[in-house]
Amino acid sequence: MDEEKKIFKLVSKDKPPEENPGVTVNQMLEQAKDKYDNIILVGWEGDHFKISWSEDFTPDEVYVLLELAKERLLNKMYSF
Repeated sequence: MDEEKKIFKLVSKDKPPEENPGVTVNQMLEQAKDKYDNIILVGWEGDHFKISWSEDFTPDEVYVLLELAKERLLNKMYSF
């Protein structure tokens, strides 16, 4: 296996991808809070997801940015 390749795992929500899940959501936000000008959060609560964004965005802009992010992520996942 080539160590330089990045691999994305898609797993169902009730099965953690690793034995050690890493940081919590709050820890992740604390680490990232000073690194971004604006932010869009997509997260899970119960059996559905929630989206929040900083006040500089309109809902229409959030939709466009999420579509762009999805397209880029899918291109990265299938590029290797």
